[in-house]
Amino acid sequence: MGERNAKKIKKENQTPVLKPKKTKAEKIFIIVMIVVFVAVIGLGGWAIGDKIVKERALNAETEAQEQAPMTVEQIALEEELSVDEFLKKLGLENAGLTAESTADEFLAKMTIESFAKFEGMDVSEFKKEYQIEDLADDMPWNEASMKIKMSVLAEKQYGMSFEEFAAQSQLPAEITADTTQGDAVAIMQAQMAE
Repeated sequence: MGERNAKKIKKENQTPVLKPKKTKAEKIFIIVMIVVFVAVIGLGGWAIGDKIVKERALNAETEAQEQAPMTVEQIALEEELSVDEFLKKLGLENAGLTAESTADEFLAKMTIESFAKFEGMDVSEFKKEYQIEDLADDMPWNEASMKIKMSVLAEKQYGMSFEEFAAQSQLPAEITADTTQGDAVAIMQAQMAE
């Protein structure tokens, strides 16, 4: 007999392996498990998707808050004061500012004296520290700040030497430690216009 016939006979003599039929209960159990498995995967995907949507909404809200101008009310809250108390403390209660006034509007109303109060300093001490002793106390802060030397600005506002500030800000050589902020702005604007 050939090898082929031997395999055939052997196969015919074997008792077939019968797989037990699944009962209805087992079939229902398997179907329920598949449904549960699919649901868990679906819920997991939904939860992840929901988390991503919530995170994107939070990021969009944070970006909107960062882009929205700060208000007088927010500045007052940081100082732990009401808007009225805050404006009175700075002598700006009659400056036409409201809780909704922007930080730019607030700064436009500030004088050297009110800015010194904002910094928690006596006005003469403040003027000496910023080397602007010859300016009047009621001079608008936006105007007065342009008279501050760049070395003083670097030290007081950024906590570094002028050299460090100049290198970090990539200031042109024309701007020195003794250049006023106003002159530095003019130099930068002229270079940008070229």
